[in-house]
Amino acid sequence: MAPKALILASASPRRRELLTSWGYAFRAVDPAVDEASMSSAASSPTRLVELLAEAKARAVRAKVKQGVILAADTVVAVEDKVYGKPADMAQAANTLRALSGKKHAVLTGICVMEAKTGKSSSSHAVTHLKMKKLSEMEI
Repeated sequence: MAPKALILASASPRRRELLTSWGYAFRAVDPAVDEASMSSAASSPTRLVELLAEAKARAVRAKVKQGVILAADTVVAVEDKVYGKPADMAQAANTLRALSGKKHAVLTGICVMEAKTGKSSSSHAVTHLKMKKLSEMEI
């Protein structure tokens, strides 16, 4: 039996770079999921990243018929506020100001889904960090 194709549910150049550097052969498919609309549906940041990864896997499953889909999403949480991908440089600077000198968590949710059956498994990882105090020049 031939191994199943790996499909990365992501438009992220960094995720493609990571899988390539680890020696995986895969096809990337943009899930085109509206991440902002899902933040209110989650009870916690850990549940949010799992929901987002699951939504990306389902979106790609609708586009492919065979293979194993790998989806992920990462957010930063500080003082119960979740920060996703910044939309522009001003939002990125505001996020850096919010994180400056504070402890925060980086959360990544993953979902692995069999395209043919839709059977899936989801999980998450949390890394706790403290960012040094940044000057406006560094921001």
